[in-house]
Order: sequence, then C-alpha cells, then structure tokens
Amino acid sequence: MWKLSACLLVVSVGVAILWRASSLGAGELAKHSYLDSNEVKSAVEHLESASESSSMDTAIVRMEKAIETLGNEHFASQMILAAKTEGRTDVTNLRKDVDRVIESLTFRPWMEAELPEGFPEFTPVHHIEVKTLPEYRMARASMRSTQSTGNNGAFWKLFSHIKRNDIAMTAPVQMDYTTSETEAEVASMAFLYGSQKIGESGSDAADDSVEVLDIPRQDVVAIGVRGRMTAESVKQGHRALLEWLKTRKSEFRPTGPLRRMGYNSPFIPEQRAFFELQIPVAKNGNESGG
Repeated sequence: MWKLSACLLVVSVGVAILWRASSLGAGELAKHSYLDSNEVKSAVEHLESASESSSMDTAIVRMEKAIETLGNEHFASQMILAAKTEGRTDVTNLRKDVDRVIESLTFRPWMEAELPEGFPEFTPVHHIEVKTLPEYRMARASMRSTQSTGNNGAFWKLFSHIKRNDIAMTAPVQMDYTTSETEAEVASMAFLYGSQKIGESGSDAADDSVEVLDIPRQDVVAIGVRGRMTAESVKQGHRALLEWLKTRKSEFRPTGPLRRMGYNSPFIPEQRAFFELQIPVAKNGNESGG
C-alpha cells in the first residue's frame, strides 16, 4: 500500500508541475554562478582532455591539473583521487571514471517551474553550503492529518488548494521532517507560493487541514543530490549534513528539522532528477538564525 501511495504521489507531483510549467515559461537547465565560473570551466577542460587521451600518463597529468584548479578538498578532486588510487592500468576504464567526474561536476537540474521570488540558486550536486532563504509563503498539509492516504493525500489537498485559488505551482516542493536527527520522519508537505504578495496567511477556508504560513528569513545548510528521492539517497545526504554540522559545531547549530526540497517530476529521467536536503542553522551567538 505504501509503495502504491508513493507512486501516486510521484505521478501527481509531475502532473501538477507540468500543468503549470508552460504558463511560467519554465523548462530549461538551471543556471548557477559557480558552475559558470572560470574555475569550473578550466577543471572541466582538463578532465575532458584526460577523457580524450589515449595515454595513461597524459590522462593522469590532466587529472592532476584539474585537482590543482579545484583544490584537494573539492568533491570532484576527491572523486579523481579515488579513481587514481584504484590502480587503473587500462586507460579506457580510467576515462570512464573521468567521465563520471565530469557528469557530477557539471550537473544542472532541469527547471520545470520557477523558483519563488528571491530564492537563491540551487546547491550543486555533492556540494554542502550555508545559504540564506528569504521570507516566503507556503501552503502546508500535515502528513498526520492524512494518515489513511499518506503522502498522496497531502499532495491532493495542496493541489486542490492552489487550483482553487489559481496559484501557480513553483519548484521546489518542500517536505519537512520531524527532527534534524537521524530518526527523522516526514511530517508535512508544502507548496511554495511564488510571492508573498499572493493570497494571505491562515487556514484555507475550504479545507482547514491546509494552512498558509509565512516562513521567516533563515539560513540553511544544504546539499544537492542527484537522482530520485529514495530512502537511501536521502539517508546518505542527511548523514553528510550531520557530519558537516558535527565538524563545525563550534560555529553552527541546527535550528529546525530536516527538509527535502524536490525540484523535479517523475517525467524527468532519473539521471537528470535533482533534490536538495536542508537543515536550518544559526551561527552560535546569533539567536535569530538569519
């Protein structure tokens, strides 16, 4: 039953995004200032040269040039170093490893709907960063209020809300968890309004299980994840965020539960699908968290 409900949810989200995407003029690869930087472009050129090389020695030299450009701590550098330590003796297999690095380093999500007003750029795949979300408005439905139908019930309540009020679908769709810790479970689903000028906060007059909330400006630590939102991919990303916070506990503290920010419908191929995981944070000594 849970798998059926999850499948219906995925299809439903896709229908909703596609239903509104054409009116938003959306439907293109997302732009990102870092991915468009000379640093990344230079590293990609080195890696492409390595991938095209028929010489193991030449390929290794170009890979090392990419590491120099990005720095040893960059996720792509770590992937390159891992490929080198595999002890590849066949340049063909080494080139396959390099191609995987290029794919991860250059990945951009396909934007099927527009971001809410003032939202920051997506967090690239494998990157962990602290970024600021502006104040925004969202319609939220609790999973606990739709226990008999699960995620799919919450989706249809929200879908009916935006359709009834002629509110355009945006991306991402927000899923809040019960806590920021490892035992977190999904607690609610929310559709984000494109602007706070749209509608008003409070309970939906036609369905009081849907609440419209204004979310204050906040900092979040985020990680970009490629592929479908599976239990395992969420667990891996969540673990990475918790480890990041553990190593920086003198600087940051969590101020809210884990959330998933889904960018794509099921009509997007798995290799192009993308979501973010976020945990609201504040710098120690900053009570506002913004």
